[in-house]
Amino acid sequence: MHLAANANGREQSVEIDRIKESIDPDGKHMLYQSSPLEPGILRTQWYIRLRDSDDPVPIWMDIDDKAFKEVRTIIELDVPDDI
Repeated sequence: MHLAANANGREQSVEIDRIKESIDPDGKHMLYQSSPLEPGILRTQWYIRLRDSDDPVPIWMDIDDKAFKEVRTIIELDVPDDI
């Protein structure tokens, strides 16, 4: 919810009340892509898990770089070369 609040009022944002009642609080949510929009602001695409659903849903949010760094978790994957 921290990032949704940060994106509020920007070109790419989500309805906070709608997300709050729909998002699975125990679900895993994944950043799919991000790119600099302007200094200090990232345009991000996320896949989030909703309550009672197995299928992730894409959302876009423009967020402060600082807010992103506050909530991120980096996961490194070992991907075989032959894939």
